Amino acid sequence: MQILHSTPIAIALGMLVPGLVAGLLGYFIFRSKVKGVFFNIITLSLASLIELFFTNQQKYTGGANGISGLPPMSIGEEMLSIVEQYYVILAVGVLVYLFCRWLTSSRFGMILRSVRENESRLQFLGFNPATFKLAIFVISGMMAGLAGMLYIPVHSFVSPNNIGVVFSTSVLVWLAVGGRGNLTGAMIGAFIVTWMESLLSEHFENAWLLVLGSAMLAMVMFFPKGLIGTLLDWQYARRIDRQLGAVAAEAEELSLPAGELATAKGKV
Repeated sequence: MQILHSTPIAIALGMLVPGLVAGLLGYFIFRSKVKGVFFNIITLSLASLIELFFTNQQKYTGGANGISGLPPMSIGEEMLSIVEQYYVILAVGVLVYLFCRWLTSSRFGMILRSVRENESRLQFLGFNPATFKLAIFVISGMMAGLAGMLYIPVHSFVSPNNIGVVFSTSVLVWLAVGGRGNLTGAMIGAFIVTWMESLLSEHFENAWLLVLGSAMLAMVMFFPKGLIGTLLDWQYARRIDRQLGAVAAEAEELSLPAGELATAKGKV
C-alpha cells in the first residue's frame, strides 16, 4: 500500500472519487430535469449534508477540528519545499486554464453554450442536454477534487468545513466579483477575494467578514457583470462607437459635394 502515499497517486484518487460522486448525483439531478434555483438549492443542500456527515465521523476526520500535521507534497520519497509546491500548483493551474480554454472553444464547449442560451432548441436539433450537463458536472467535480488535493499538502490541514456550504458560496462570490461567462474573470475574482480576506482579517479581527460582505455587495450592485464582464462591455461599447463614427464620417463624405464637404470640414 506504499503506492498510496505517493502524491501523484493521491491526486489521481482525489480527482476520481469526486468525479464518481458528481456522476452519480448528476445522473439523478439532470435526469429529473432540475435546473435554475432548484439546482442551486439541491447542490448546496448536498454540500451541507456531506459536511455534516464527515463532521460526525470524528474518529476518522477529527470532526470540526479537522486533521492537522499532514505531510507536504512528495515525489517518491522526496518531500517538496513550499517553493517547489508553489511552482507545482502554478504549473497545474496553467494546465487547467489551458484545458478549459480548449474545452470552451471545442465543439463540446459550443454545445454547452447552446444549452445555456436555448436548451429547448438544442433538444429540437437532436441533442440531449442532460448528457452534456452531466459531462461538465463530472469534469467540474474532478477539477474541484484536484484543487482540494493541492490545497491540503500546502496547508497541512483538512477539515469538513472545506467541502461545506460556506466554501461553496465563496466560489460563487469569486464568480460574482470577477464575472461569469469567462475564465479570466473567475481567476481574477478568486485572487481579489482571497487577497481581501487576508488583508481585512489583519485590520478588522472581529468584523472583517462584515466588511468583506459589504464590499462584495457594493461590487455586485455597481458591477453586476463582474469586473471583467464590465470591462469587456466597456471595450465593446467603445469599439461600436468607433465603428459608428467611421460609418457616419464615410456617409457624410459620400452625401456632400466636394465644395460643401470642404466647407464643413473647415467649420469643424
